[in-house]
Amino acid sequence: MDLILIFAIAIFVIIILAAAIKIVSEYERGVVFRLGRCVGVRGPGLIFLIPFIERMVKVDVGGVVKGQRRRVETDAEGLIGQVAIAKTALAPEGAVLVEGELWTAVVDDGKVESGEEVTITKVQGLRLLVTQRKIKGRKRWI
Repeated sequence: MDLILIFAIAIFVIIILAAAIKIVSEYERGVVFRLGRCVGVRGPGLIFLIPFIERMVKVDVGGVVKGQRRRVETDAEGLIGQVAIAKTALAPEGAVLVEGELWTAVVDDGKVESGEEVTITKVQGLRLLVTQRKIKGRKRWI
């Protein structure tokens, strides 16, 4: 009888400890709620909670850190080398669509029909210099 009681108490203590101890990784933070109200942010490391009273939600901040480590791709350097779609015929000047924005473009040689893909080679103010992309066996539908 005493052995069953000790075993039941041990199981209860293990359940309480499992509910009270949480681990938060390096690129995570734990937002702690006590009875539904936010009481703070904790982590990283070993976190102790009041069982059945406090609850913790893990928030991943790794994406923020990765975003800060990326190479800056703004201004003209971000556009060079990207593929654009000609919205009007470029003979030699017309309009192209790049990342949802409509730009004035000049093709360096030849003529580009509407709907064809071009590659941006240089940016001069608000005008793009482009070259025609040559892709065999693939037609771009717009």
